[in-house]
Amino acid sequence: MELGNPAGLIWDAVMTDIHKPLEKAKFVMPSGIVEETACKASGCIASSGCGDTYTEIFSSDNIPEACEGHGSQKICTESGLIATPYCPNTKTNYYGSVLMKEKLKLWKPLNGTSASGTKISGVCNIHTQPADVQEEATPAPKHDTEREESTPKPKASPTAPPATPKPAATPVATPGN
Repeated sequence: MELGNPAGLIWDAVMTDIHKPLEKAKFVMPSGIVEETACKASGCIASSGCGDTYTEIFSSDNIPEACEGHGSQKICTESGLIATPYCPNTKTNYYGSVLMKEKLKLWKPLNGTSASGTKISGVCNIHTQPADVQEEATPAPKHDTEREESTPKPKASPTAPPATPKPAATPVATPGN
């Protein structure tokens, strides 16, 4: 025994019976009807920065404007600023602003506000050139044993003869030892 809505069960039985002799057909979308990806937060046509989207059907003469309330940017994970082409590790930051329709109280989004993350304006100042160039430009710190001394050692004069070492004193044996 099938459970469900009795009206739905009757509808299914009638329609299945009616369609048995018909050829299988695919739905052809009429001209003037289009499918677009919409932003769930704004209801507008989704931009690349809209993270939460769905597919919607519109009349071609009544397509909403593009969503202006969202955007995305690549962020350097080390500096937290907009990534340069040389940043080795990045993440995507999705940001949004309050839409004009919302500011004018012409509509109210379901989640309370259409605003999301903050747009970052600074550019990474750590990764400003390719990694191999950065390593060459920044000399490695010297170890304590390699540090230059503050007082220079006297240089030997090219005309002076090299100093001869003094012979070591020979121990003298004393009687009684």
